[in-house]
Amino acid sequence: MAHETRMWEQQAHVYVELIAWGRNIEYLVRPWNATGPMPSWDEVPALSQEVWDRAWAYSSSDVLGAAADLRQMRTAFRDDAQTDHEVDEQRARSMEQAARRLRILARNELQGAHRAYWRR
Repeated sequence: MAHETRMWEQQAHVYVELIAWGRNIEYLVRPWNATGPMPSWDEVPALSQEVWDRAWAYSSSDVLGAAADLRQMRTAFRDDAQTDHEVDEQRARSMEQAARRLRILARNELQGAHRAYWRR
């Protein structure tokens, strides 16, 4: 039981960090619209290597997959010099949806794990 408690605590810490990272990305790209300037992709926060490593160690495959998708999407957008306005709008929407998906998955797993732990 002590091992499970330690694992849950580590998972909770990394999930909170993933949720915050997803929130920062989602809120950066959400207000963008066709009449305003697209945020600079270098403003989109990166996930630190340390958090990524802990996500690999403690996250479920669903949460890790969602984080990997968002991380890859951020890197691809940053590295691409595409300036097509329609493509930028599509990217912003895709990134917002990916960030929201990560946040919801992490929150649901935290709440489910927390409830299951305390029901014992």
